[in-house]
Amino acid sequence: MNNILAIILIIFCFYSNSNGQLPKPDSSECATIYFYRQNAFTGHFKTMKIFSSSVDIVRIDNNSIQKIINCNLGKIDFETKSFEAKSMISLNLEKGKTYFIRCKQRIGFISLRPKLEIIEESIGRAEIKEIDKNQKDED
Repeated sequence: MNNILAIILIIFCFYSNSNGQLPKPDSSECATIYFYRQNAFTGHFKTMKIFSSSVDIVRIDNNSIQKIINCNLGKIDFETKSFEAKSMISLNLEKGKTYFIRCKQRIGFISLRPKLEIIEESIGRAEIKEIDKNQKDED
């Protein structure tokens, strides 16, 4: 509940622009989180939902990337689940840092088994670059 209130407070703090537009937060004062899912046959048509404090914050499809800038620094938990499994990770967000979370789905007994993995920055950047390349090849 505290995380939800903090997110709402952040939105209202940024909503001070006279034309009603939300200004972009300064990424040097916030943490950047990339959620990405590489192209895979398993769960190809299944969208993964990522939650934080039971709030659906990201939906990620096969071969896609979602970028979040979070100014609420400190510990944050992310989780995803299916009928038979759940995956949870915790990050300690620091100002100006970038985090990469790889999202996967594996075959389970009766449903897909989701998995979230914290990835080293150099590997995450390379994998995101590959996803970008695949998306451009599809166009």
